[in-house]
Amino acid sequence: MAAFSDYLDLRTAVVEQVGAADYVDVFPRHVQMAETEFSRRLRTQDQITETPVTVAGGFVALPDDFAEVLSLTSTNGVELVGMGLPAYKSLRNTEGFFAVSGGNIFALDGTYTLNYYAKIPTISGSTTAANWLLEKHPELYLYGVSQRVFARMQNLEGVAAMRDMKNDEIMQISEQDFNERHARSRVRVKGHTP
Repeated sequence: MAAFSDYLDLRTAVVEQVGAADYVDVFPRHVQMAETEFSRRLRTQDQITETPVTVAGGFVALPDDFAEVLSLTSTNGVELVGMGLPAYKSLRNTEGFFAVSGGNIFALDGTYTLNYYAKIPTISGSTTAANWLLEKHPELYLYGVSQRVFARMQNLEGVAAMRDMKNDEIMQISEQDFNERHARSRVRVKGHTP
């Protein structure tokens, strides 16, 4: 069982951490601000999402929870090459390329599979809400939200302490994710050895 089972448990833990409960009316905003930062900084296997997209008229809107593209693959299994929009515009009628810009994917018309990192789903919509990040890494929420509450309280020492603990937690999550993804990875060279 996680240290905080839901939004309400997190709020109680933050109140205990900062020693004040008079900011509860703006607590959802602090949670959302922390989640926005987590979505910018974290790239873990728990965020990887796959969805079909249909490009019509040369573009399609990105999913609402889109954070970063991993790949765009055609229905025949060919992975398209991503590039910046200016370079893509010079190749726009060429198969095999795509660009991401302004909340859209630009590619030749067709159906594709988009693999991407999703933003952290918010827990601020309900007192019983939870997500994978709160379940697996409750400390990150505690430090990230407490940092914002300390900032509201103008407690610079608290801000600095929570920022350092949050940054350390993000580093540990990234290292753990890397180790889980690449455990026992080996490089094999094909061909004959001399």
